[in-house]
Amino acid sequence: MITDFEEFVQGLGVDTKSAGKDVGYNDFNVDCPYCGYDKHLGIHRQSGYINCWVCQFDGIVPRPRIADLVALWAGVPLPVARDMLRRAKGYGVPKPQMPHASQVVWPSGCSSFSQPANRHDRDLAYTYLKRRGVTTDDIDEHRLMFTPRVVSRREDEPSYAGRIIMPVTLGGEAVNWVGRDYTGTQKLKYKNAITTMAVVPMSALLWGLDKFIASGERWLRLCEGIFDAMTLGVVGASVQKSTLSVDQLALIGRAKPEVVSVIFDPATGVDRHVKARALAALYDISAFVNRVKLVELTGGDVAELGADKVLRAEREAKFWAI
Repeated sequence: MITDFEEFVQGLGVDTKSAGKDVGYNDFNVDCPYCGYDKHLGIHRQSGYINCWVCQFDGIVPRPRIADLVALWAGVPLPVARDMLRRAKGYGVPKPQMPHASQVVWPSGCSSFSQPANRHDRDLAYTYLKRRGVTTDDIDEHRLMFTPRVVSRREDEPSYAGRIIMPVTLGGEAVNWVGRDYTGTQKLKYKNAITTMAVVPMSALLWGLDKFIASGERWLRLCEGIFDAMTLGVVGASVQKSTLSVDQLALIGRAKPEVVSVIFDPATGVDRHVKARALAALYDISAFVNRVKLVELTGGDVAELGADKVLRAEREAKFWAI
């Protein structure tokens, strides 16, 4: 029975923002599929009432409700989405619990780049990665895969067609993954594995931290996105959320970095509160790491600027006074 809609929404593979700027009292935020703005659509934790404070669903008739979002995320017709919500709320037949998998389950049609089931879609996916600065060595090192644009999926599995599949590891083992649209046509750019396909929830992971620990490096660069962290190599890790969770902070503590730089995306008119989030992360990390830096970027994010420019900006930034 739903007592907090956020867990239900995360179980559909949707990334959420739990707290911070622009998150209303007793709400959590998700990307708005109608206007495209990141983490600006608020969902009330108990009622499921939705509202995007950017577009406010202007011109969309009838006004969308939580069932419309569930239908979109789960890839099911609206009546089925309504039934999912009805059952999850405890009406009718109780909804069975959704435990995490004992081992990671890859989406239907998932294929490697070296032995693709669909070479045309492989080429499209590779072209997208190349534009993002990802090399063939990166593909092999991070075990990136892809799904074709059209694929028959298993029952109760949302559609992950047309996505780059990026594994997230813990202790060297894949325990979760993220799907990134490579077609440029899907409303949701990123889509997480649903609960039953992952071993560990995304909120308890940091992409790239395993590589950092194995490298023996002592200076960790914490970014927002996976492609940002990939650009920086073994010293980069991705938070995958707007705020650091307690579990993610514990992971950083166990990695024992001597220095941590927080390098979030530049502030924009759409997202004016990047610095506030970065400072919050820096403050939390400073509880167990003595030397920390805030690196403020201009002219693009890490992946757009490249490692050389970002590390040059890091050298010019001062250590934060605790």
